Amino acid sequence: MKRLALVFLAFMSLTTFAADSGWESLSNKDGIEVWQKRESRSKINAFRGRKVIKAPADKVVGLIMDTQVERKKRWVDLVMEWKNLDSDPTNLKYYSSYDMPFPVSDRDFVFKVKKEIDPKDKKVTVRIWSVADAEHTPENSVGVMGWVERMWFQVRMISPTESEVVVESHVDPKGIVPGWAVNMINRGWPVNTLLGIEREVALKATPIDKETTERIMMPAARQPSVQQAH
Repeated sequence: MKRLALVFLAFMSLTTFAADSGWESLSNKDGIEVWQKRESRSKINAFRGRKVIKAPADKVVGLIMDTQVERKKRWVDLVMEWKNLDSDPTNLKYYSSYDMPFPVSDRDFVFKVKKEIDPKDKKVTVRIWSVADAEHTPENSVGVMGWVERMWFQVRMISPTESEVVVESHVDPKGIVPGWAVNMINRGWPVNTLLGIEREVALKATPIDKETTERIMMPAARQPSVQQAH
């Protein structure tokens, strides 16, 4: 029954993505599916990836929401710095910088994060988008200040030990790098991100998101299991 549910969920996810206007399949290898979408009024494409990861949903969400810099460096590509700009836990605002390979200038971003929990569908969506900040401006950037049009991580509980993870980003690094080059670089983001998450959640020290535990994991555990009729 569990395997049947997993197959059904994967099929429904693929059907939904296929019906999502404008998305083009790029690859499907080693359990990771990747799509791209050409955005109107932008030379920068959006990218999306999906993978089923053998880890509980609250652990995956805990990793995504965690702000510990050394842990971020193990799964977020090229990150140098990650700091909280607001002490209000209801207003999650961060600054991050990235060490880009020569000759590309380093990049930094200021962004907000919002966590949305859907107990009915047993999923958590973490949304990220750029905002302006008086202290961190293009004038005092580490190199070039980029802009996150949108980014999100969606974690859906499949079982107590498995999660479907979908990631999507539309990020403009700004600067003089041509759009085609940005797209060549960004198309690797879904695979690198999903593999990084998979590696990191395998470690025992990965933090747990308590809200996901309480609102998704625990209610699911209390639901009666479906028994096969005889």
